[in-house]
Amino acid sequence: LQAEHELTVGHFYYRRKGYTAAAVRFENALEKGGGAVREKALYYLGWTRYEQRDHEKARTLFHALRLEYPHSAYIRKKKLPPFSLDAIS
Repeated sequence: LQAEHELTVGHFYYRRKGYTAAAVRFENALEKGGGAVREKALYYLGWTRYEQRDHEKARTLFHALRLEYPHSAYIRKKKLPPFSLDAIS
């Protein structure tokens, strides 16, 4: 329940371009949640880092999303940055 709350608040900040506050909430959700919460947190934290121009962290997060949730709707239906499809070295 706490992890879901962190996601909700993080998404609130993300939509308002409060990326620093959003990142804190999404990181908390990653630490506290699993399953669908973790999947969403990886996706939104990846985009948050992308918006903050931290493309290395964003790529790492999108890579983790693809590895941990290969059938995720976030991968199939949503657009990811082109670099996120590159292999991580």
